Amino acid sequence: MDKKVACPHFSLWGAATSAHQVEGGNQWNDWWAWEKAGKVAEASGPACDHYHRFREDFRLARSLGHTAHRFSLEWSRLEPDEGQWSEEAFRHYDEVFDALASVGLEPVVTLHHFTNPAWFAKQGGWLAPQAVEKFAAYVRRVAERYGRRVRFWITFNEPLIYIYQGFLLGRWPPGEESVEKGFRVLRELVRAHI
Repeated sequence: MDKKVACPHFSLWGAATSAHQVEGGNQWNDWWAWEKAGKVAEASGPACDHYHRFREDFRLARSLGHTAHRFSLEWSRLEPDEGQWSEEAFRHYDEVFDALASVGLEPVVTLHHFTNPAWFAKQGGWLAPQAVEKFAAYVRRVAERYGRRVRFWITFNEPLIYIYQGFLLGRWPPGEESVEKGFRVLRELVRAHI
C-alpha cells in the first residue's frame, strides 16, 4: 500500500497573513487612524514591507515546503474613497497573484481581515445603513477581477474576535463597549457573508 492518493483539499500547507499586519503603509483604513491616535503600543508603519517584498517572501515560503498562501486583500487600498477604485492597487494584487503562481502557491483569499476603509468607518462601519451593500460592491469588484484565479475564499477572518475586541471590549476600532451593538454587527456580518 505504498500508493499515495492525491487530494488537493488536504495537500495545502502554508501560512497566513493580514494585509494591514504585513504590507505596511495601509493608511486608508480605520486601524491606521486608531494607531495614529496612540491606541496601540506599536503602530504598523511599514510593517515588514511585504507590499514590496512579496516575491521574495513567496519564494522563501515555497522553499519551506508551503503549497498555499492565505492572505487578505486590503479593501481600503482597492477603494480608498467610496466608489473610487484604485487601478494601481488592483495591478499590485495582480502582481501578487502572478508571484504566487510563479512559485506554485495556491492563493487562499480573505476579503475582510479586521480592517475597514476609513470612509466606511466614518459612515458608521458595520453599524451604518447600507454597510452590507457597500461590502458587497467591494466583493463583486474583487470577484470580477480575481474570480478565475482563486478557488478558496474566506469572507471574514475571525468575525467573533472582531466583534469581541471592537464592539464588546472596545480594544480595537471602533472602540465600542456595547453588547447590543455587538449583536447588530454580528447580524450584519452574517448578512454580508451570505
